[in-house]
This record gives sequence, C-alpha cells and structure tokens, in this order.
Amino acid sequence: MKSKEELEGMYKDGFECGCSEAGYCPVYNKTMGKHIHNKCKTCPSHRDVFLRQRLTEFSENAQRAYREGKQKHQIDAAIVNMQREGVTLDSDLKSKGLGDTVEKILGKIGITEEALKAAFNVKDCGCSGRKKWLNKIFKYKGTNTDDLQQEEEE
Repeated sequence: MKSKEELEGMYKDGFECGCSEAGYCPVYNKTMGKHIHNKCKTCPSHRDVFLRQRLTEFSENAQRAYREGKQKHQIDAAIVNMQREGVTLDSDLKSKGLGDTVEKILGKIGITEEALKAAFNVKDCGCSGRKKWLNKIFKYKGTNTDDLQQEEEE
C-alpha cells in the first residue's frame, strides 16, 4: 500500500497504470473490475480521479471517522461480551443512590460483600455501612427518603 506522500507525488508527476490485469490494485488499495481497470490503463483523467479519491482517505476527517467507527465497534463488542456473561439491564432494580450503583458495578465484576469477607477473613467488611452512607449522602432524584430511613433501621 502506498503512503500519502507517494500518492501525492504520483498525482503531481502523473503515472501510468502498472497493473497487468483487473484485480487488486496496490495504488488504489482496491479490487478493480475489468471496466475500471481498462479506464485506469487508458485514460489519465480517470487515473487522476481515482488517485484523488484515494488521497481523501488520508484526510483528518476520514481518519477521525475511522477511529470513531473503530471505537464504536469496540464498545459494541464489549456490550455483547457482557451480555454473554449474564450482565443485563435490570430495569426493575432501581438504585436509590450512589451506594447501590457502586454495589451493582462491583458485583458485575465479582467484587461482592461475601467475596471481600472471604478474601480478608472477616465477619464484617463494612460494605453495608458504606453503601447506606453513600445512598444517604448521594441519593438519586425521585428516591423516597422513607425507603432510606427504613434501610438504616434494618
């Protein structure tokens, strides 16, 4: 595959099609059919058009679009992998505050109150208290304060 500088030089100086037959063209980085290959072989203005199209692939906007597309693909793949592992959007389990959200997130990756108790060989790791405190300090809109008080009493 040709670099941007090589392609710009070819555009400036002109060039002849070096492909012996239709198929993959290393200059344009495409598979060329017979008709297009014939145009490239016989018509300098068509070669220039093809080359200008190829040069646009090096533009900043084209590179940004490629990166964004690649990132979106990576995010989509991560979501699919999480779904395969049983991570779901449990709409019936609404978080009351930040403590519930932290508990859910850590639980999805295996960090649970039970796991911490077992890992540190303790009766109480303090997770419940921190969760209640975070829920009280950072409660979400629409959360009933009676629910938080009831949780404190339990």
